[in-house]
Amino acid sequence: MRPNYLLLAVGMMLTVSLALVITQMSRFSFPCENTIVQRLASPGSRHTAFLFERGCGATTGFSGHVSIVGSGSTPNGAGNVLIAERKNGPSGSETYHGPSIIMRWQDETTLIVSLDPEARVFKQETVFGDIQVLYTD
Repeated sequence: MRPNYLLLAVGMMLTVSLALVITQMSRFSFPCENTIVQRLASPGSRHTAFLFERGCGATTGFSGHVSIVGSGSTPNGAGNVLIAERKNGPSGSETYHGPSIIMRWQDETTLIVSLDPEARVFKQETVFGDIQVLYTD
């Protein structure tokens, strides 16, 4: 019996194509959307603290994030200082579904964050660059 080289070549091309598709799909991530709730410039306007809600699709909940960025910038990705979610489901608010988070600058290098003590915290940095972050209930 003679091998059918055309059939063998087509089979190999399909196998390689399928492997490439699977590799590319593994890199695919669902886009997340940040909705800014509050922006707060530092007293000297060198930095801005952002409170935002991050949603990453129907299978994930909404979480509250805090990021500190340079003046004129906006957060990109998840919070670089704080990531938390409500312990007991949605807040009932139509505009923000995360835990209660209140931010205020004490001075140019100190941000004070009041966080709901019942919140589930996934990230809570106390220093970001030259900025100290203090947390209160």
